Amino acid sequence: MKRLVFFWVEKFQEIDFMNHEGKFLFEDFGVDLSSKYHFEYKWDSDNRELYDLKVSVNTELIKYSDKIHDLKVLVGNNGVGKTSLLKLISGIVSGNKLNKTKRYVVFWEENEKIFYYAKECVVRGSYNQMDCLPFFTTIFYSSDFSRYQDESVEIDSFINVRTNYLMRYIHNKQNDSISQYCLDEETCMIDFLIVFSKMKNAEGNSLLREIINIPPRLIFTFMDDAVEVKIDQLVANGRIKGHFLDRESIRIIEKSRENFFDKLLFVAWLGLCEKNDNEEIDESKEIVENFDLYMRKKHPEVVESIMELSKTAHLGEVSFYEGGPKLFVAMYNLENEFDEVRSFRDRIRSVNPYFLFMPITIDYPLSAGEYEYMQFFSRFWNVIKKNHNQMDNSDFLLILDEVDRGLHPEWQRIWFTRFLESLDAISDTYGIKINMQLFMATHSPFMLSDFADESILKLKRVQEKSGFLSNVKCDYSPTKCFGGNIYDIMKDGFFLESSIGGFVENEITKMIEDVKKCKEENCPLSKDYSFVNRIGNPILKSLLLQKIKSVVGKK
Repeated sequence: MKRLVFFWVEKFQEIDFMNHEGKFLFEDFGVDLSSKYHFEYKWDSDNRELYDLKVSVNTELIKYSDKIHDLKVLVGNNGVGKTSLLKLISGIVSGNKLNKTKRYVVFWEENEKIFYYAKECVVRGSYNQMDCLPFFTTIFYSSDFSRYQDESVEIDSFINVRTNYLMRYIHNKQNDSISQYCLDEETCMIDFLIVFSKMKNAEGNSLLREIINIPPRLIFTFMDDAVEVKIDQLVANGRIKGHFLDRESIRIIEKSRENFFDKLLFVAWLGLCEKNDNEEIDESKEIVENFDLYMRKKHPEVVESIMELSKTAHLGEVSFYEGGPKLFVAMYNLENEFDEVRSFRDRIRSVNPYFLFMPITIDYPLSAGEYEYMQFFSRFWNVIKKNHNQMDNSDFLLILDEVDRGLHPEWQRIWFTRFLESLDAISDTYGIKINMQLFMATHSPFMLSDFADESILKLKRVQEKSGFLSNVKCDYSPTKCFGGNIYDIMKDGFFLESSIGGFVENEITKMIEDVKKCKEENCPLSKDYSFVNRIGNPILKSLLLQKIKSVVGKK
């Protein structure tokens, strides 16, 4: 079993180079990466040496799962560098960023021995030095889409499922990256839903319902808006020629078709126009006058495919809001119709692969939080599915950057439990032994309540006298997080400075200062502070009302 245990870097990520040149977010920065070990060290910058290295071992570890042999959760304020640190470490140990950083040291444990690799520096101590760093297979997940660029490269040991990267990486040059990303996400999600709906827990319930708490029913909804947009694009770009086939003629064709077969026929024709956009369509009048006949004559194989699809699909009409337009839908029960779902998806794609027009919903439109929740599980499952032969009984790193983003507090609270259940299900499905080291960054106190002190890494930036937030330091002081109450977790784990909102806090501060001034100058309060009567904390409200009462009536 192999695990990362310690990482040190001399300098990384310069900050505020205009006013504080030479300041780095991470400077002489060492961090424990394992719950098992704690490292202490000193750095001699003149001789470029790490020395006086001391390592202590924690023998009282919480066993979270037989599939997770080590775990670290990164917490700290926004801007403290959690994502930057995860990207740096994952890039180095996977071989993705070997030349980005000048001096660093990586310690790892393998077969209960500690090894290290040092780049352009020296480590003093009786540890096993290696001439090169063995690459760790690394999976990096984040749903963040803050910028379009992603510096990651394609290497086998670094499996990047960050949204930034997936949006940029184009698998199919015929589609733009956004469309391809959506198609890939939809395919991945459908496959995940099918597989997990078949899995049962110990009570015999669908794992899909247990983990994501949604009914195992899938609805494909025909997207009329997408068709309208494609029409506008085709006309605006001048791809369709001929007097009769102007914008109004196209709308007449589309709107005159009221059944699912004719809708798909028209969508297929749009795809054919896209495919042959360099060719003029001379049969404009024939298309307008008898669209069915034109398609049957020119593209019989497409018509046959659509006819077959129309016969096998569970078609219906729904309106997603009262009085709204009726939409064609295809509905499937995932628990016993998974083969039909795949067949429908493949056929619908064959009709027109050039743009999205059949999004999925799960019995009802997914909320943002539900989509976020399912997005991680589907991506993670897809990675394991593709690589399970290589991952069987092999060590790998899983890095999750704010996987709780957008989730309701209750879903944050149970997220880790659901994740452990999914690991068991995936392991049983593919018959593989999962050995992972898990790194997570979170802002959720509800998630942090599941983790012991040795699993929590608190990051905090040093504040200089000028007020400038300088480099990052690790805080290894004990917390009250494991099974703790929310206030203690917020205070100890997230450095929360107050338990009330900033606006109320400022108003209370102003009131207290006004009361103090009244007592000193024997004058009345400067304004009405009736908001105090609405404060929810009864003890705080009582104390503030006493302060107001102590000066009321002064002139």
